[in-house]
Amino acid sequence: AEGLNRLYVAESAMTVTGSNADHRIPMRPSAALSLIQALRAAIGGDGGALDALAAEEGMDGSVLRALARDLAAERGRAVVLAGSHLPASVHAAACLLNDALSAPGATLEWNPAPAPSVSPPEAIRAALAGGADVLLLFGVNPVYDWPGGGFEELLAAARFSVGHGLFADETVAACTLALPSCHNLESWNDAEPLPGVRSLCQPVVAPLFDARQEAESLLVWTKMLAPGDVALAGLADWHDTVRAEWLGGVLAGATDARLAWENALRRGVAGEPARAAFPPLRKGEAEELARKPLERGEMELVLLPHHALFDGRYAHNAWLQEFPDPVSKLVWDNALALGPATAARLGLAEGDLVDVKVEGRAVTLPVLVQPGVARGVAVATLGHGRRACGAAAEGGGGNTAPLLGRGGAPRFRPNVEVARAGGRYPLVRVQKAFDMHGRPIVLHGTRADYERDPRFVRARLHAPAAAQLHGEYDYSQGHKWALAVDLGACVGCGACMVACQAENNVPVVGKEECTRGREMHWLRLDRYEEGDAENPRVYQQPLACQHCDNAPCESVCPVNATAHSPEGLNEQIYNRCVGTRYCANNCPYKVRRYNFYHYVKRNLSDAVQELAYNPRVTVRSRGVMEKCTFCVQRINEVKFRCKNQGTDAVPDGAIRPACVQACPAGALRFGDVNDPASQVKAARSSPLAYGLLEELNVRPAVIYLARVRNPHPEVSAEAAPAPHGGPR
Repeated sequence: AEGLNRLYVAESAMTVTGSNADHRIPMRPSAALSLIQALRAAIGGDGGALDALAAEEGMDGSVLRALARDLAAERGRAVVLAGSHLPASVHAAACLLNDALSAPGATLEWNPAPAPSVSPPEAIRAALAGGADVLLLFGVNPVYDWPGGGFEELLAAARFSVGHGLFADETVAACTLALPSCHNLESWNDAEPLPGVRSLCQPVVAPLFDARQEAESLLVWTKMLAPGDVALAGLADWHDTVRAEWLGGVLAGATDARLAWENALRRGVAGEPARAAFPPLRKGEAEELARKPLERGEMELVLLPHHALFDGRYAHNAWLQEFPDPVSKLVWDNALALGPATAARLGLAEGDLVDVKVEGRAVTLPVLVQPGVARGVAVATLGHGRRACGAAAEGGGGNTAPLLGRGGAPRFRPNVEVARAGGRYPLVRVQKAFDMHGRPIVLHGTRADYERDPRFVRARLHAPAAAQLHGEYDYSQGHKWALAVDLGACVGCGACMVACQAENNVPVVGKEECTRGREMHWLRLDRYEEGDAENPRVYQQPLACQHCDNAPCESVCPVNATAHSPEGLNEQIYNRCVGTRYCANNCPYKVRRYNFYHYVKRNLSDAVQELAYNPRVTVRSRGVMEKCTFCVQRINEVKFRCKNQGTDAVPDGAIRPACVQACPAGALRFGDVNDPASQVKAARSSPLAYGLLEELNVRPAVIYLARVRNPHPEVSAEAAPAPHGGPR
């Protein structure tokens, strides 16, 4: 628990960030400006505005006062961030508060890269109102996502329109001429990921179709319009353009141009990150902007990018459609999320269809009752309701882009009407129960608990049973693979789930099969809530096959299709499996998946789609049990490589299953328990380590490290954890 920070989140929608907060403050977006201004006054010694805001908005005053004290005490080590959906006045107020906290140059770095030049929708509308002679649309889809809708009229007014994109989406389909684009992985390009760092983007495959990237089309057309241009005459394609740009810029002065270019390709990057000094804050302008009040409505709408589809640009990807929302666990749809109190006030239940109306524009969505959404706030996501772009994208959810505003904060609508539309719509959540029912599943405590007794976790576990069907396995002469999951580091993003699906050819089953509980993810992310239904505390837990040493699945398989390896892996032998599903019935963790259909043949319509599958992993046919293998193909690859180098020793960290590799927070560690210097061995020795359902004596190879929260010690509402980490 040493070095723990403290995270406060004031938000209107329950988000992944809010789920990880030590203190979460439900807040209407219209109150954001008042909160920041009150905090700024409080760290200057005037706490009156903070108390008044708490009374007016129904916030927990003790949490707000604790937040102000923490900010004042941690000048130079604190930072305040404003949501991207909030108006400019809130961001100006946040800049002023960060300046008062001495954050610039300490907890904030300055990025001198200019922001993209984006014209406001109204300016584009005015420019196109008279009808364009030629309208070029490259990699954009305004027919679908134009704020407020209505781009079809502007497109129809153009004499000639060209849609250049990866897919036959709504805009490309409506243009006079449709041109296919190459994917980034088929294209040359360059980038500047950080100030001072230039990167080369090389194609990894030849174009699969007769297509080219948008930049190359522009190059070809420009050469046609300017045939006498000497600079363009020497450029055969976009590769030549990128090469010429680098040789004349980043690699200028090289004595051997060919060698310099090849070395640049080999390295991939050039330059060093440049840390620029913060420019002085223009306080006068910021103060004036921060004085602009936010409009407050009886019902306020927040539109958020979808956690996987973003604004709809990834809607064609079925992996992402079936990737559960980390908060609601909803798949294949979007919905209008309301807090329990707001839904009850409006007389709405989950699945009821409602019309969401803003400035005369209406979208029909089903209701999703989501604990944690602030009172008087409705939340919807972008990215669904596609009419073109492929079978995976079409038909699911509703398009909320018509509800976007055309001003400076398009995703915050202070006045929205929610009215019952009649009828119901089936929503599918892959997790329906969010209560641990008093069981020691996600163990957690506070920093105070840890400081009183670092091994507080052990007191909350049930005593293991003694029964065992066989003797101990002897792993002393080889490897014993294990996984450690740090619940304090896991943020619940779900990147591990998608990585596992991509690596192991886990099939997509579709909404109908998800309705029956037949989703196939080998790794799932369980979410548990406790406390106040309007503002619950949230705990996340990645869960896959535990590779038990005393595995109950192994003893019931009549054909020995599930067996134990000499290295501690619970193996699934597909060509033995006859589909009795006894193993799934006997698994206490419910992590085994049965292949009810041949999903590959059922869902693939094009041979090119098969390129998405990993050739190192078997594509399972119908009627077999599937589950996590600890990415055994990666284990064997590293073992063979080490053996070819003349050693049986595998360096710690050399084997990284897909979930471990993808985790952005480093919450997963994989290795050999027999290696005394391995990270997983150290994790298993932690006082916070425990096995899930240890009382069953199945002896899992996956070890969890309990989550330690760091609430402010003076917040009276912070109660002690329940005895077994369950509901209070």
